[in-house]
Amino acid sequence: MIYDWLKVVGVKEPSEIAYVSNVIIPGIRQENFINESNFLQVTRYLLRLFKENLLDEEMLECLREIKLKTKDSKQTFKSAQFCYLSNRYNPQIKIEGVIKEVTLVSEEYLNSGSSELEWSLFLRQLKLRTGLRLKPLIRIMHLVPFEN
Repeated sequence: MIYDWLKVVGVKEPSEIAYVSNVIIPGIRQENFINESNFLQVTRYLLRLFKENLLDEEMLECLREIKLKTKDSKQTFKSAQFCYLSNRYNPQIKIEGVIKEVTLVSEEYLNSGSSELEWSLFLRQLKLRTGLRLKPLIRIMHLVPFEN
């Protein structure tokens, strides 16, 4: 559909990178650009380009705002930069089940034929959270200050 439109406006062979730069990156800031009906298609497409080394640092930086499906009970979508990897992605620090109030990426992405490692590497390039900082952790856990 987009390729056809680009051809109509005079682009001879729209590149896959042009599609990312001109459609996906501007679209990810729109509320419902990524949704239940297209999230797998879009992210698989980006994963394929990543595996082919076609996404440069600047594109990956922009893509950190892409909404990913989360594992929470509401099946919401959150920006990649605010999500953590669930245990199936083999993160360095496995927080799933230990800290409940963190946003975990859905495991539905893993049903696409690519390995956990490929998805993990790609998602980390989108600046998913991989570690815990003390201040946000205290807010999450609602800790009471220690008194002597």
